Amino acid sequence: MKKLLLLALASHAFAFQAHAQVQPNDAPAGPPPAPPAGPPACPTIPMVIARARAAAENGEAYGQHNLGVYYSEGVILKQDKVEAYAWLSLAGSKELEALKKTMSPQQITDGQKRARQLQEQIEARRKNGK
Repeated sequence: MKKLLLLALASHAFAFQAHAQVQPNDAPAGPPPAPPAGPPACPTIPMVIARARAAAENGEAYGQHNLGVYYSEGVILKQDKVEAYAWLSLAGSKELEALKKTMSPQQITDGQKRARQLQEQIEARRKNGK
């Protein structure tokens, strides 16, 4: 189900770009108007990843969960079960148990170690006010 949602997001972003280039029949001749200032109405995949990563690195559970799912599913980001374990663990996500069933004991140990590293980095950022 998540893969379908992620694929729908990606296809929506591409459809939005294609739709933005179509002009109605009564459009005036000449160059197209300049795009509106500010971020695009439909986020691109790199923007989605950047937002999730920024939220995750700031200690926000929803960003940690989303990043964990992206790594777990391997749809938006290259699949990395250790990284997925770490982010889902920090988020306290229910999906961690399902992921653990697909991992080796060494991957779980590595994921726990990575989660501790990430938690230390998050705490250091908070302490430094970044």
